Amino acid sequence: MGKFSLCSVFVFLMAKAVDTQTTNHQVCMLVPEATHACFRSFEGKPIGQLAARISCLQDLMWNIVPDMSLNEKDRSVLRNISASLGMEPIQESLAMKSNAGGFAGSTQAGTSTQRRSSQYPRSGKRTRKEYRTLSPGEKERFHRALKRLYMDGYIDLFAKIHAEASDKHHSGPSFLPWHRVYITMFEEVLRMYDRSVSLPYWASTFDDAMSNPVNSILWTDSYFGNGEGIVTSGPAAYWVTGQGGLERNYGRGSTLFKKDQIQKVLSQCYLANISRPSAPPVFDLEGYHGGPHVWVGGDMSAFITTGYDPVFYMHHAYVDYIWEQFRRRQRYICGVEPTRDYPEVPVGNSNHPDASMTGFEWLINRDGIRPQWINNWFNYDPEPSCPDCCPNCPSPAPLYCDSVKNTCVSRSKLLDSSGQLSGGFAVAMSLSSARMGSGQQERPRNRGREFDAPPSDGRTVATALQDAMAAAPATLQQQLRTFL
Repeated sequence: MGKFSLCSVFVFLMAKAVDTQTTNHQVCMLVPEATHACFRSFEGKPIGQLAARISCLQDLMWNIVPDMSLNEKDRSVLRNISASLGMEPIQESLAMKSNAGGFAGSTQAGTSTQRRSSQYPRSGKRTRKEYRTLSPGEKERFHRALKRLYMDGYIDLFAKIHAEASDKHHSGPSFLPWHRVYITMFEEVLRMYDRSVSLPYWASTFDDAMSNPVNSILWTDSYFGNGEGIVTSGPAAYWVTGQGGLERNYGRGSTLFKKDQIQKVLSQCYLANISRPSAPPVFDLEGYHGGPHVWVGGDMSAFITTGYDPVFYMHHAYVDYIWEQFRRRQRYICGVEPTRDYPEVPVGNSNHPDASMTGFEWLINRDGIRPQWINNWFNYDPEPSCPDCCPNCPSPAPLYCDSVKNTCVSRSKLLDSSGQLSGGFAVAMSLSSARMGSGQQERPRNRGREFDAPPSDGRTVATALQDAMAAAPATLQQQLRTFL
């Protein structure tokens, strides 16, 4: 069949999409040799040329990795953000350098870049809470601010920042300091829309404490939205990435945070003990943090697309919460000053304490361990604990105390306020069972490198019903059996 033009394929597809003359909607593209080879592979097969071309084009589009590099427009927006915070870099002549305070940066062509870091945020100090403990009004305002960020292009911008930082601020000691600044800048942009909003954290240990975290109430329209397939509910409904609709595939790999993982991290005294490359796997906070990324799946699982999912920011707020508990223990238990604890890294490495922060070049890595963030920018409400896991939450509370485990647990989306199967459960589970029983998986997108993560603990989306039944009271087990 030889080489071909994809004009005819696009004309065919556009004709199906719009009821008009196809001659006004021709779109042509050059394709790689692999796509031509795909088309040639259909030679002599009982398939029409147009169908073959469409199949090869679908393969091409599924495997395109979007360009996530920051362009000049993106950097201009970042400069405007930094200027609005009073944190922009200042260019000075070398003659003025000796009279300037603060830290000097690189010297080029007779000028030096001096960093200026605001000690106080323009929007004031804020308190971060566990997501489920937000009042209905707080949650609504947070969701509304997220949607405005998306519509104004800031979600895309922050996703690009994280993608560009993937090889610079991961697998090294700048991982925690850089992400602290990153989510704080994200939060500050949120507060440009509504100063009453703060970035909540997602304590996924409460979901891990369930019989199966796939059943958590978080994966409903009132909270995160659906956890399987294209996101069509919740605050990120119908958001798009550089590859199409925002996608999740929860409960197919790895695990959420576990209490014992966090306790192991908190048993250490130095940043080097819990940071790559020096941390043993048992104390590796970055390794553990990859679990929820892979567990949520879809776009959350990959470096270049994870920033499109709002769950990512709440997950990293919890990572930062854990790190802040670690830092307090450093000071009061270990006798280590956390604002001066940074491992030795070779000069020229992006994890060096004096290397600039990707996306926030007016700051350096050691700025992320300075005290002003927790002193002036934000603090954390303590993680909910028994016996009153959510005392101010409307009934039924999204968290409850498991007195046997002595831990707070997320409420199940399978049950209503009376503890019976919820009204939408039958339809949802029938659809889910049919989908899982078919053995068909959606065609995976080429998102590039995924996060390192612990292995699965065996509780998956496929075992969600069985796990729920095993943990259910006898009065519910018969009802659940009808769906197995």
